[in-house]
Amino acid sequence: GGLTHAGFRSVIYVSPPADKAPGAKAGDLLLGKITVAKTREFKEECSLQYVVGKEAESEEDKEESSRTDAELLSDAVRDAQLGRLKKLREEKKWAAFDALAQQISQDHSGYLPLLKEILLKEEADGEDGQDAPRRRLRCAAAIRAANAVIEACGVGSLAAHYGVRTDSEDSAQKAVCKEMDKKKENLVDAILIKGERLVALIEAAPGRAAADGLGGLDEGRSLMQELEDTWEKARQWIAPKDAKLDMQVRYAMLSSSVERRSGRPGAA
Repeated sequence: GGLTHAGFRSVIYVSPPADKAPGAKAGDLLLGKITVAKTREFKEECSLQYVVGKEAESEEDKEESSRTDAELLSDAVRDAQLGRLKKLREEKKWAAFDALAQQISQDHSGYLPLLKEILLKEEADGEDGQDAPRRRLRCAAAIRAANAVIEACGVGSLAAHYGVRTDSEDSAQKAVCKEMDKKKENLVDAILIKGERLVALIEAAPGRAAADGLGGLDEGRSLMQELEDTWEKARQWIAPKDAKLDMQVRYAMLSSSVERRSGRPGAA
């Protein structure tokens, strides 16, 4: 005999298909058979029906469906402008970049991707030129841009997020985790850029390291105080052993610079 006999019932649980059926759409009825028992002389089958359901709506789709056409259009225009801004940065067309960045800022002030583009521009711009006074101004501009990114990332909310466990299967939690991971990535990069530019400022004007800020920075703090605080943030947010190689190198170089300038050469 097989798994069953006349008049006998058995419950079998069948999971939904792991892959999409080619050409199937929501509402379609798929028919098939499932083998429940099989021997050399005998095979027992059951008919199987499956109604294709709608795909679960993602959190992004839910958010988009709740927004007005005007809001969606504004975001589409903003994203297109940011794409152009990135192109201008890559081509080093600084005048056009600054004009477009200012235009985007009028409607999207504090938008993190915009602030990150500005930071990358200031960082790239700061790599050019050998004139010391101009280089100091560029470093200061990069530091201010890094500060803007750090503030926009919301260090407090990031710390709260990473301080608790999240449900990896919950779609809403997945969306939040993805957003927070991106913010953390931007935060870490901004911290490193700020530290690197502070080191460059101190190297360009070693006599001013203990003096008040230079180039429009916080006039109530010295460059060394800013560097020490930035290094402390780097230690809080960067785990070198888990970081990519280029970030490990940047972290190590910043560590060496801070320790050496703080009078701790043995730790450099």
